Amino acid sequence: MLSSPRYCIVVAHPDDETLWAGGLAARLKCHIISCSIPKRDPIRAEQFMNAVKILGCTGEVLPCIENPPAPLDLSLLDLEHYDHIITHNEKGEYGHPHHIQVHNHI
Repeated sequence: MLSSPRYCIVVAHPDDETLWAGGLAARLKCHIISCSIPKRDPIRAEQFMNAVKILGCTGEVLPCIENPPAPLDLSLLDLEHYDHIITHNEKGEYGHPHHIQVHNHI
């Protein structure tokens, strides 16, 4: 018996999941990973988990405190259990360095 493909959406920051992939996430019922907790607005990590639940997905936030312009620590990002990974494009949508970093890492 074949299992369903496992999808994961990886975003740099909490709120990116709904900015550009909310409809896709709701359709796929995937796992969503935020690679950072905003230093200036840490409540967004909690809001991310609420949004993930509303989308019908599962999620996690890596324990990396976002501190621009420093790069994100992506060492805890484990994607080996997924068949398909969706993330930021090579231009980081609008050139955000963290979006580009996540794209290049994956």
